[in-house]
Amino acid sequence: MAFWHRRRLLAAAAAGVGGATLLTGGGRAGRAQTVVAPPGSTVVITPPPAAASATGRNVADTLAADGRFGRFLDLLSRAGMVEELRGAGPFTVLAPTDAAVQGAPSAMLQDLVGTPGSGDSAGGGDRDPVRLRALVQYHVIPGLPYGAALPAAGEHRLRTLNGNEVHVRSSGGEDVAVSNPAPGLQSAGFGAAGANVMPAARLAGPAIPASNGVIWPLTGVLFP
Repeated sequence: MAFWHRRRLLAAAAAGVGGATLLTGGGRAGRAQTVVAPPGSTVVITPPPAAASATGRNVADTLAADGRFGRFLDLLSRAGMVEELRGAGPFTVLAPTDAAVQGAPSAMLQDLVGTPGSGDSAGGGDRDPVRLRALVQYHVIPGLPYGAALPAAGEHRLRTLNGNEVHVRSSGGEDVAVSNPAPGLQSAGFGAAGANVMPAARLAGPAIPASNGVIWPLTGVLFP
């Protein structure tokens, strides 16, 4: 019975794409999707990772389970953003990897989180919670401007949760760069004397789906 059910799925999918064969990753028949393709061609659609869809983790818990974003999660926690990212969303999170945070200007980050051992249990005294939250919110885009996919080739400006915009440049696929389009000129920005003029952060791997959004792993920290 399963065999004939599978054949009906394949036939329906082929009819939906003008005679093309619709396959998911691994060559299995998948859920019908709207695809335009030449007759007789094969369309391969990669499904979201099974672990993410099976567990139904939200953005914050997906970051924690991945293992590459511990430092960014620490910044989210200090800024009081973890529970917000467990909410309904949806969110597109531009998440610097641990290597990205480690490679960011340490003096700028230290100014935000405070000096260790100076009396603040959350990470030190002389913290700047307002700018820390602005930094973290600059890595969160409300909504899903590209769905669970990556942007098509082109250039786009997207408004983040802190009110400022990021510039997204894509050559197609995982060749995506994200940067601050106007360092020092945006209303919720910071970084005196151009200290926040940084090279564009690039995508560090495929987008990661979550139950309430999607995560883009980045090679750099974005400074507003």
